[in-house]
Amino acid sequence: CFAGAGARGAATRDLDFVAMPASSAGSGSFFLLRSCDKFRPSLELDDLGHGLFTQGLLDAIDARDGRLAACDTSFAAAVRDQMAELQRRHHVLEPQRPSLGEVSGSCFALFKDGFLKAEPSTPAGSAPPLVVCPVCGKKNDPRETFKCRTCGRDNLCLRHQDEATYLCADCVRSAREEAARKAREAASWNEKGDDCYYGRNGVAQSDSEAVAWYRKAAEQGDEDAKAALRRRGIPTP
Repeated sequence: CFAGAGARGAATRDLDFVAMPASSAGSGSFFLLRSCDKFRPSLELDDLGHGLFTQGLLDAIDARDGRLAACDTSFAAAVRDQMAELQRRHHVLEPQRPSLGEVSGSCFALFKDGFLKAEPSTPAGSAPPLVVCPVCGKKNDPRETFKCRTCGRDNLCLRHQDEATYLCADCVRSAREEAARKAREAASWNEKGDDCYYGRNGVAQSDSEAVAWYRKAAEQGDEDAKAALRRRGIPTP
């Protein structure tokens, strides 16, 4: 993790990874979990006291009661979920997505002050059984799938994952449709408020009825209804 450049103007630390030949570094594979994709910012938020990635990592470990046997795709998905929730709570507009890579042999992370060796976490040839995507039926390596934290479906192909929310495309579409439905409903309530206020469309004029409809629409987020209440000196939800 190399947070800090975006939020505080500090220079990002250069980090180079060199895969050693299997003949000299041994065999097997390991997972490298990075704070973000290449060329994307790694954010640090002052009110967290940590970088976004670090806090997501800590929260994911806490969710496992502090036990971390291996850094695999299931754990990476948990870190992504925690980071997505942090970004939602802290109103981060540009999503930061951790990146997971698998490399054969041992790896050395090169820092200015020396080397840090990462040993293989899984032996060669120990790929897990394939799993079936519940959406399209495709068989995948489980390390290349994700679980939607909204609907709970597991083993989904990564192509079904929404890049901004990390949810499955079905849940994102349903959420957008529900938001659109609520917006239409609130707009209709605002219209009823106008009918009551102006006494039109066969509705008897009533300021109190108009305010009731405006308040109901405003509670569901209608901006026109909120403006109507403010013009009357009524606090908005």
